[in-house]
Amino acid sequence: MFILIILFTFWGNSNPIKLYKEGKYREFIKAFYSEPKFGSEKYFPYVALSYLNLGELDSAWAYYKRIPGEKPEFRALDGLSYRIAEELRKKGLIKEALEAYYYSYLGKYNPEECVKYICFLSGIPKELATDSTLKFLFAKNKIYLVAPFSGEYSDIGEELYNSISFYFEGSIIRLDEEDREKLSKIPENSIVIGPIKKSTSRYLDSLYKFPILWISPFTENIPMKSVLFYSPYKTLMEECDFLVSFILDTLHVSKVALVRDTSYLEELFASYFKTSMAKRGKFLAYDICVTGPMEFDSTIAMEVDSQNIEVAVISGLSKNSYFLYSAFRTMFPGKPIVGTFAWLSKMEQIPKYMLDLIVSGVPITIGQILRNSEIREKFTKEYGYKFGYFPSEVGLTGLDISLLLNEVSDTNNIGTLLNLMRLSGYVGPSGAVYKFSGGFLIYEIVKGELIKREEQDGREEN
Repeated sequence: MFILIILFTFWGNSNPIKLYKEGKYREFIKAFYSEPKFGSEKYFPYVALSYLNLGELDSAWAYYKRIPGEKPEFRALDGLSYRIAEELRKKGLIKEALEAYYYSYLGKYNPEECVKYICFLSGIPKELATDSTLKFLFAKNKIYLVAPFSGEYSDIGEELYNSISFYFEGSIIRLDEEDREKLSKIPENSIVIGPIKKSTSRYLDSLYKFPILWISPFTENIPMKSVLFYSPYKTLMEECDFLVSFILDTLHVSKVALVRDTSYLEELFASYFKTSMAKRGKFLAYDICVTGPMEFDSTIAMEVDSQNIEVAVISGLSKNSYFLYSAFRTMFPGKPIVGTFAWLSKMEQIPKYMLDLIVSGVPITIGQILRNSEIREKFTKEYGYKFGYFPSEVGLTGLDISLLLNEVSDTNNIGTLLNLMRLSGYVGPSGAVYKFSGGFLIYEIVKGELIKREEQDGREEN
């Protein structure tokens, strides 16, 4: 009898999986820890399953993560990945649950259910849930900056790279926009920042189903319908369409004066805004264009009939926006002024008693705007000390991106995507609004206070 007990004990210790299969989970775990030879990775799925069956999720997850990712069949053993994903999802551990669902999908255990939950939890439409997209989502991320690093505009690329790298704690791979061959070979598991030039975008066709931080105001060739596409502008054309819709459908006025200067972005905005008006069968009452802030004087005011102005549009994109606003407000008091997201970075310049404009963007408080102003000032001084010149708007855009990446960057792409979704929207120190969900929220600035209106996209919310 004594010999039989010894043999039984030896057999149990030499083959602890037998204990697992008999439902003796605690005994299996004890046997696993008792012999160093059982430290092989082939036992890890059984350890994770045993802890899971005992209701000890933390320990189950710890051993699950030790199973090599290149062996999804180990992770899918006895439905381990799927079962652990279900428990993680119930506890609200979304990123961890998504990873487990993905490995269950790879291990061909309940693949259709896994795809359903991956799409639901990550916000990815089911039609995009191809093998390549799923592979991208769960890959280690690489971040590429596509910008001009040679030729006439190389200074823009250098300033953008310097400013992004200034605070971002991760690594950025820089890629010259002119190197068309390398552009076409960017790995699929990459997040792309850029490009600057609209002509470059067509070389990124293969990446359009993956996250791109679009930093150009041009709207041509943009993957408008991609859910993995983010922009600080919501594209300038979209913003113009929104503003026109808001003016016509919410304010119910049509006599519009555009007040601007001759700077590049203002010219671009004017072109887009006029196009947006024309699409609605409307035209500007006045296009007041000045070459500099001092040109906006009483002579211009005399040529403008205030009765033919119901609302003025001052985009806020120009460095002279404050002077244009101040001059117009002085000469035409009481006329409402509508602007873009860009005003968020200029609010502190305008005396509160003069503030009466509407901006589109995301929830933000006056305190946040002032805090962003402090960040801008600190960055400008430190940047100037390090590089010998003060950053332009390009540098401030890079600052926005660096702080945004610090906020959302994760070890893999699905983590970054989830963080972007969680953030919903982000207002950077330059005032640019990074909007990650559909539609515009409307905020009215009255006497220095931001008040949320009840409309969205020019329509009343239900």
